[in-house]
Amino acid sequence: DGDVGRPLPGCRVAAADPDTGAFCPPEVQGELIIQSKAVMNGYYRRPEADSQVLKPGPDGEIWVWTKDLGYLTQDGRVVVTGRRKRMLSRNGFKIFPSVIENCLLAEPRVEACAVVGGKNPAGETVPMAWVVPARGVDPAELEAALRARAREELNTYLIPAGYRFLPELPLTPRGKLDYRTLEGWEETQHGI
Repeated sequence: DGDVGRPLPGCRVAAADPDTGAFCPPEVQGELIIQSKAVMNGYYRRPEADSQVLKPGPDGEIWVWTKDLGYLTQDGRVVVTGRRKRMLSRNGFKIFPSVIENCLLAEPRVEACAVVGGKNPAGETVPMAWVVPARGVDPAELEAALRARAREELNTYLIPAGYRFLPELPLTPRGKLDYRTLEGWEETQHGI
């Protein structure tokens, strides 16, 4: 994740709204799509998978839909912010967990965090924050500070419905954050 620079010559990169398929303006997050003579023509012996990735873009031409979330800066740099499969929808609003995570990580007493979808008592999808406090930090005090920060900095629909505290976040065998495990744990919490 982060700023990955400008596209190579002959390569077009854009952000497209995941719901409408329209091009996103600079600095607006969407699904990153790529078009170039150097990208794939399709999957080897898997034509049924082609339609999941090779689709018309907002201009009607065929693009590779990467399933990566990100945006283009005003000066044309590409910023990757996460994966589309992590995007949540709350009452029609798109929630990009990275926006919430960046807000929470700005708190110096947060060592690490991840946001996944959970359910509130009404059964609606809501963002839930899994937080690793810095050493010696009281989780109750940290939760109060994070709730205040979220109220000040985030739109109402982005504010986490709950906070869970762990000594460390689960990792995949490759050392990446294991969001699926957190989602499974969230399902066992039975709401907030």
